[in-house]
Amino acid sequence: MTDAAILRRLVAPAYLPTFFWGITAGATMPIVALSGRALGATVEVAALLVGLGTIAEFLIAVPVGKVVDRFGERRTLLLSGGLMIVAMILAATAPSVAWLALAIVLQSPAVVAFIVARQGFIADSVPLHFRARALSTLGGVARAGILVGPFLAAPTIAAWGPQAGFGVGAAAAIVTAVVVALAVHDPVHAAGAEDGGRPAPVRTRDVLRSQRLVFLTIGIGVLAIGLARSAYVVVTPLWAEHIGVSAAQTAVLFGVVAAVEVSLFFAAGWLSDRYGRAASAVPCAMLIGIGLVLLPSTATFAALMAVALIVGVGNGLGSGIVMTLGVDSAPAQGRGAFLSLWRMFSLVGHNGASIVVAGVTALASLAASAVTVGGLAVLGGFWMLRWLPAHDRRRRGRDRRPTA
Repeated sequence: MTDAAILRRLVAPAYLPTFFWGITAGATMPIVALSGRALGATVEVAALLVGLGTIAEFLIAVPVGKVVDRFGERRTLLLSGGLMIVAMILAATAPSVAWLALAIVLQSPAVVAFIVARQGFIADSVPLHFRARALSTLGGVARAGILVGPFLAAPTIAAWGPQAGFGVGAAAAIVTAVVVALAVHDPVHAAGAEDGGRPAPVRTRDVLRSQRLVFLTIGIGVLAIGLARSAYVVVTPLWAEHIGVSAAQTAVLFGVVAAVEVSLFFAAGWLSDRYGRAASAVPCAMLIGIGLVLLPSTATFAALMAVALIVGVGNGLGSGIVMTLGVDSAPAQGRGAFLSLWRMFSLVGHNGASIVVAGVTALASLAASAVTVGGLAVLGGFWMLRWLPAHDRRRRGRDRRPTA
């Protein structure tokens, strides 16, 4: 089968659901805090609502992995779609901040389940030589949906207020569930049903113990990427305000950078498949890190845009790399548990960014926080350059990966 044929096979079962899932995320991310404020939340509580979903994802990741191993990718995707629909409807109709918070928490297992299950589906559906391109395309499609979501929600929000945006999210979640029901098949589960079911579940602690070398090597690199990506999102608007760049200009900057990232997703996968995972992961970490280190040297919008484009190229070249490394490293048994742990590792970096930035800024300055996180990201790039070749199944072969 040609590479183009592989991509065509993935359009309906993988890319379409991911695109509509991205629309749900894009339509609702900008309105969580605004909806909280409309329901009477203070600024502090509204900010907490924004981070509540990620915190809940971190706490729920491990149990969700067991669900994927137990029920298979297709059933898990359907369950996540149904739960997301319920969460969106609850958020759209929430009469109080408490009900809105409950809706946000309910989204979390749906998000983790969808991410883990679609990675497992790609792993079963795509040959190793094309895996990075398939997963980077998945990441690109998700980003495209996130870009489209706010534009679809804007008219509804303008007419009926911020909570109405969750109605758009619910509609996109319904389409996601319908596409999954019609187009996704679970070959592993179907095959297992004929010979007694899926492999026996593996305990999460056993997966963590057997794969500890992976988490202590590649996992630390993934943590560094997550930390740098999130820190850039936190630091850049604050630095833009510091040098007198308007909010509108900052929005334009983020839009241009997002377009650069989306344009590079397939190139990222090609590099990874052709030259090994380090060809994507190392430039990703290092370019984001260099951009953060250079950020405090900017004093104009043009300079800030130039630095942001460096970060955008790095982030674009890393499209899908965290998913690819997770699927590459996952064992055949207990794959769902492993991928949920992988997601949790990534979230440690994402959640830690705000804490690191706030802590260093309080002790020193915003510029110092940017340089600190940037330096950690560059070190993470060197760390992955050291360890990735030893784990790269694309270049070494699956059975030659070091074990603990």
